[in-house]
Amino acid sequence: MKSANTTADGTNNPATPKWVEVKETFLGHTGPISRCCFSASGNNIASASLDGTVMIWTYDTSTPVSRNATIYCSTEILSLDWECKSDRLLLIGTSDGCIKAWNVDAKRVVCDLNTTEAFPRSLQI
Repeated sequence: MKSANTTADGTNNPATPKWVEVKETFLGHTGPISRCCFSASGNNIASASLDGTVMIWTYDTSTPVSRNATIYCSTEILSLDWECKSDRLLLIGTSDGCIKAWNVDAKRVVCDLNTTEAFPRSLQI
């Protein structure tokens, strides 16, 4: 059996993508996922859905599952990014001009900025 990145003559074809082995499946969103990002350490994953929710998943088995959370934004999520120095803050930009900073440990929004700009940027925090 040939792999996905082998040509008919048996040589390697770097233009063909390699198969990715699925390590974990996370369920919970009710709509398509529009954004997804890993935290700096790689232990947390944040995903945003067209259903207006953001979900935080703990990938590291040594980290308590209690860090998992669902954040209800009730509007389209335009941007999603982790604070670069730790896995504690997740920055969420929404289509209604808000930027929310979610503290993973406290499980709550610790900063909620409302802007008049159509496309707020997390640099405004």
